Amino acid sequence: DGVEDIGKQFETFFGPAIGEGSYEDFWYSGNEAELFKNRFGPETKPSTKTNSGANSLINFENFSAVSNKMSFKLSYGSGNIKPVSVTDLNLTAGKKFLTPILTDGAPLISVTDNMRSIRYDVNGVLKSVLPNFSSSIPASSGFNQIGTDGKILKLRGMTALDYQFLSDISAPVVMDQSGVNGKIYIGTADGHIYVSNPIGELLNFVPFSFQEVISRLNETVKQISANPDYVSAITQNYFADSKGNLIHLSSPTIKLISFLDSSSKPFSVVLTENNEFHIISEGKTEKKFAVSPESVITDFSMADLFGDGNNYLLISNGKNLEAYNINGDPAKNFPFTIGREENFTGAPLVLDLKNDGTAVVIGYTNSGTIYAFNPSTGKPEDGFPLSTGVQFSLNPVLLKEELPAMGPMPVYKPYLAAVDITNRLYVWNLSPVQGKSFWSGVFGDEGNSSFAGAPSKSNQPQEFFPSDKAYNWPNPVYGGETRIRYYVSENSNVNIKIFDLAGELVIEFNDRATGGMDNETSWDVSRIESGIYYARLDLKSESGASANKTIKIAVIK
Repeated sequence: DGVEDIGKQFETFFGPAIGEGSYEDFWYSGNEAELFKNRFGPETKPSTKTNSGANSLINFENFSAVSNKMSFKLSYGSGNIKPVSVTDLNLTAGKKFLTPILTDGAPLISVTDNMRSIRYDVNGVLKSVLPNFSSSIPASSGFNQIGTDGKILKLRGMTALDYQFLSDISAPVVMDQSGVNGKIYIGTADGHIYVSNPIGELLNFVPFSFQEVISRLNETVKQISANPDYVSAITQNYFADSKGNLIHLSSPTIKLISFLDSSSKPFSVVLTENNEFHIISEGKTEKKFAVSPESVITDFSMADLFGDGNNYLLISNGKNLEAYNINGDPAKNFPFTIGREENFTGAPLVLDLKNDGTAVVIGYTNSGTIYAFNPSTGKPEDGFPLSTGVQFSLNPVLLKEELPAMGPMPVYKPYLAAVDITNRLYVWNLSPVQGKSFWSGVFGDEGNSSFAGAPSKSNQPQEFFPSDKAYNWPNPVYGGETRIRYYVSENSNVNIKIFDLAGELVIEFNDRATGGMDNETSWDVSRIESGIYYARLDLKSESGASANKTIKIAVIK
C-alpha cells in the first residue's frame, strides 16, 4: 500500500506491535490501497535498495491480477543509470592496474595483471591480451598503450616499438593528450626526466628519440605531471619543473598534480606526509597547509567544481569527501559526509555527468559503495549510491564512448568501471550524455598526465566584494571555532572586528585575502561566552577598491 510497515515496531493503544502486513501490502493489479503503485523499485516504499541503502538498479512493475500464476516485468536501471556488465576475471595474485582506453570512439577497459594488459569492452567481452607488457600503470592515447618493464619502454597499438634506457624507469609513464602531436614523458631511477618525439612520428615508424626536459636530479623520480606547455616532477624530497626550478620540501612527497590557471600561470600541488599540501608556482612555495586527519591522506584529485575561476583539490578523509581551494579554505557545500560504518578511499573522480555544465564528484568506500555528490547544490546525485557489496581491489575509473556526430564537437556517453576483491569487473552507464571529464582515474586521465585543466570563469563573480558571499559557518556556533568566509575579486587587506551586544570590542583580526577565490578567517570561540556577536568586515584592495559588511554570529554552549 506504499507504507513501509512490514516488520516495523509500532506503539498502539494496546502496547507495542509488529507490522505483519495485510492484503494491501502485496503487489497485484487491482490493489485499491490509496498509495499503491504497481511497481517495486529503488524509489518505492518498500524499495529494492540493498540493506546498506545502495541502489540495486532492480525494478519490478506491471504485476498481474491475483492468480495461481502471476506475471510482472523485470528491468534494470534507475533514472539515467544502467548496469552494463559484470564479468568474472581470471587474475593472478600479481600487481594490478585498471585504466581506460578510448579507441576510435569505443571505450576499452585495460586490466593490467602480472605484466599482462587484458582488454575488455564495456560489455565484458575480452578483446585482446598483451603479454609481458608492463610492470607499472600503463598510459594510453587512442588505441596506443605505453608500458614499462625495468629499463624498457614499450609502445603497443598501431605499431610496436621498444626503447631501453640506461636506468630503470621509476615513475608512471605519461602521455600528454595532444593526439598525434602528443609526447611520452619518462622519469628514471637515476634522476633523469625525458620527453619523446611526437606519437605521430612513432606511428609512421620513426624510431624513438628522447630529450632531457628537466635537468638531472639527485634522487629517483617518483611522478611526473605534464602537458605540452609545462612539465613538473617530484622525487622523495624535491619538486622540479621545466622552468628550471628546484625546491626542497619539508616532508617526503606522496603525489603531484599541476595545472595552468585562467591566465596560464603554472601551479603545482604536492601532497606530502603529515597530510600537508604545498602550493608551488614560479619557483616558490606560495602556500602550505595541513588537512585535519580523519585518516592518513595518500591520494587526491583536482577539478573545476564551480566554474568560478578556481581548481579545487579533493580528498577522501574518513567518512568525508572534502574539497579545498589552493588557499587551503574549504569549498562551499563540503564536506560530503556518510553516516554508515565505512570510509572513503582513493582519489575522488569528477565529471559533468549530465552535460549541463555542472560538476559531479564520485567517491567510493572501503566496503564497495559508490556515492555521487553535486557540489553546486550540496545534494547527493539521483540514483546513487551504487554498490558491489565487497571492497574494491582497484580504484574505479571513468571512461567514455563517443556517440554518433551531433554537431561539430564530439559527444560522449559516460561509464564507470570497477574491480572488486573477488576479481569481478563491474561496468555502469551513468547517463545518456556527459560533458567534460575533470578527473577520471588515479592520475587524472588515460595518459596519466596528473594535469588538471584550466578552470572556467563562467560563474566567477565580477563584483569586488559580493555581500552574499560573506558569512560565518557554522552559525549558530556550538563548537570551539567558527570560520568567517568572504570573497574578493582582487588581493586585499582585511580587517575584522568582533563586538558583543554591548558594543565592546571582543577581538580584532587583520588578514590578507587572495583575489578571485573564497577566503576564511578563523575565530576561536572556546573561551567565549554564549551570546550574540557582530563581526564587522572592512576590505581594501591593492587598487583602492573598498567594501564592508557586518554579520551576526550566535555562539551557543
